[in-house]
Amino acid sequence: MEEDKTPEALNRLAREQMKKKILNDIMVDLTVCDVEGWDKREYIRELHELIDSLAPDGRTANA
Repeated sequence: MEEDKTPEALNRLAREQMKKKILNDIMVDLTVCDVEGWDKREYIRELHELIDSLAPDGRTANA
């Protein structure tokens, strides 16, 4: 009997859509940084720290 991969495929699609939404939001924030003269690198570092905090030991679930 073949395993149904539909839930996994839907989850993968939903994740890709969410990543695009997040990236679009970040791009808007970076544009605001440009317009206001704020340091984009500081914002990017903050995002990086936030993402790194999700895997504090440096490993991902797949590693």
